Amino acid sequence: MNKNLHRHWSDLICPLFPKDTKFIPLDDFDDFITKASWRLNTDPKRPNKRSKIVKIIISSVAIDDYENKSTAKKQEDDKKLLRYVEQILKEFNPDYDVPYGDPAPEVNFVVDGNVLNS
Repeated sequence: MNKNLHRHWSDLICPLFPKDTKFIPLDDFDDFITKASWRLNTDPKRPNKRSKIVKIIISSVAIDDYENKSTAKKQEDDKKLLRYVEQILKEFNPDYDVPYGDPAPEVNFVVDGNVLNS
């Protein structure tokens, strides 16, 4: 995947998350993938408990389509991506209940042509 495009999308979506969010971009040759989690501050017994892991995946097909669009269409797709991520975060419950020491659950959100071309 084009590193400039990965940076572009990361720069777009990162501000939508809570301020202390930790982002982990994953190297993938075809898809855009990034993981995000943040401190919940909801459990006094576990002050460093982090949220469920949000994994955002933009499919290689959506990337190929995006790269072949005009600048104006890319800007429209960027707005659609922002609305999609805003909506999933609005509906997302970051809290979970697993025993201390177990990994946080991971939730995948896939952005495909249906999201960008809607």
